[in-house]
Amino acid sequence: MPADGSRPVGAALNGAFAKVLLREIGSTAARTHKVFSDSTTKLYANVLSSVLHDCVAKSALAMDIMDRKLSERANDCRWWALTSAFSSCCPPKQS
Repeated sequence: MPADGSRPVGAALNGAFAKVLLREIGSTAARTHKVFSDSTTKLYANVLSSVLHDCVAKSALAMDIMDRKLSERANDCRWWALTSAFSSCCPPKQS
């Protein structure tokens, strides 16, 4: 440092360069944060969409299975009502 207490010209340039460099580093960090934030948001949306699509498919399958089971039980009831095997083994109803 000079005797008069002033800073050398090179030190002032280094200080200005350091400020510009730190500003650019901060700007790059902010852009990087935005890219990662956007990417994780999109990834979350894709995962959520995939899970919901899977739930819709499984729900549709469950409804189809339940519908088939109910239809089969209705057919069983009709068969039991129409078959003579039950009426021949049961005693007649007394009034």
